[in-house]
Amino acid sequence: MTVSLRPLEEADLRRIYDWQRDPELYDHLVGARREVAWDEARDWMARHWLPQGPHHRYALCVEGEMVGCVYLLAPDDAPGTLEFHIFIGTATRRGQGLGRRALADALRIAFEELDAEAVRLEVLENNAAARRIYADAGFVETGRRQVEKRHGPVAAIAMTLTRADHRPR
Repeated sequence: MTVSLRPLEEADLRRIYDWQRDPELYDHLVGARREVAWDEARDWMARHWLPQGPHHRYALCVEGEMVGCVYLLAPDDAPGTLEFHIFIGTATRRGQGLGRRALADALRIAFEELDAEAVRLEVLENNAAARRIYADAGFVETGRRQVEKRHGPVAAIAMTLTRADHRPR
């Protein structure tokens, strides 16, 4: 199975919008879901998501078909650090090891192409599969906070991987 990342394109935006309207997807994500009309969302995404730099957003593809997204975002509070975000939007593709492969590609991009000093992320405490992937990649826990999900509060675990600790796989 060929897994790849490519920069987002305007044609991807409707699919992302549709995925983001799925409440079940957000059961696995730290971020909060909110309803926005398509026209408003499309205009905002085109202005903020399609330009590459300082934030980099990618389509996660399997055999050329987009099944999710990977984002490497540059936070204002930590120069030299990128924030990793991922979601598998196509439900039937979840649990197939795509997250592990996408993370490896994203870390290569972050450290080799974008020259990051560190990559950080947040993962829900109840997302054991993702936590295992991040720990296996060398991420270490740096903090916790509570987030509200539709079934109640859940801990979000902050994790970081430095360039020095990164071991490409």
